[in-house]
Amino acid sequence: MTDRRSARNKEVPDYKAMNEGKGFTPKRQLIEPVLASPSQLFDLNEEDSTVTPPEVLPELRPSSDLAEKEEKERLLRRLSELDEHQARLQERRELEILRKKVEEKEAFVSELEKSLQPQASDLSSRKKGRHIRPTTSSSRGQKSSKSSHAGAEDVRVHILSDSIAKHVDGIWFTRVHAFPGINLVRLTTKIQRDPSLVNKPFTIIHVGTNDVNSHDKLSVDQILSYFNNLITVIRSISSTHIVFSSILPRPVDYSQTSSKVKLLNQRLEAKCKERHCQFIHSYRPFFYCGKPNLEVFAVRDGGLHLNFEGVRLLRNFFIRTVAHLLKG
Repeated sequence: MTDRRSARNKEVPDYKAMNEGKGFTPKRQLIEPVLASPSQLFDLNEEDSTVTPPEVLPELRPSSDLAEKEEKERLLRRLSELDEHQARLQERRELEILRKKVEEKEAFVSELEKSLQPQASDLSSRKKGRHIRPTTSSSRGQKSSKSSHAGAEDVRVHILSDSIAKHVDGIWFTRVHAFPGINLVRLTTKIQRDPSLVNKPFTIIHVGTNDVNSHDKLSVDQILSYFNNLITVIRSISSTHIVFSSILPRPVDYSQTSSKVKLLNQRLEAKCKERHCQFIHSYRPFFYCGKPNLEVFAVRDGGLHLNFEGVRLLRNFFIRTVAHLLKG
């Protein structure tokens, strides 16, 4: 066995001795100098012997990006759900506020009605059967509906209106004169012929809607001049306190007349301040969220007149106005 190994070793050639004679350098002698001075590989100067390693790109994480995308979608859905819930809660809150306002107004109106009850003498006369009923009259085919809860000597307020207030009645110390289809020019003529329409301490005038969309296509300036002339005529024959009620919205042609009615009410309020009259914002109960409340207007005529609920709102507004006038 030993003879075979010794024979094999003798047969292996000595490559080192062979290469030295032929000009070859052993591999070990080539590698050791490189390991001794690695800076020679990068050709560095003596001043800057640091080596900046190459930038390492971050690894892509597809699973993490997918999770972030799903989280974002989930948060967006949750935000949308919260917005819808908030909108529903706001609607409920507005509804509760409206209910409270209605309850407060009803309580206030009931107190006013109690405060405006007739005197004890009137009650005793009614018990004896001497109750005076409201009278009605007509003028040139126009039926004027008059209503009063007291005798003629107790009436202190006259309401002159077109057909919008023909069903308004039951206001203490007040008589309503409703002339269907009347406009400002015809009302001025009627007052000149019948000064008794303005012979009470207070006169509320609710006219002008028939001038807004008339066949003559009157401008705001023309209608305002008719109001100014009406004031002049009343002042020439009476010392009554003039109260102008604003023009109500007209759902029947709101898209054509809304801007005109709004501008006319603004100009009329300014004219009342100039002529020392009073202006009341009777249009407010008939708007909801900036638009006419269709639930208080009649359906058959497209919203030109009021229904029973609209008449109730207008009557309550006049009751508050009359109470304020009589207390003042």
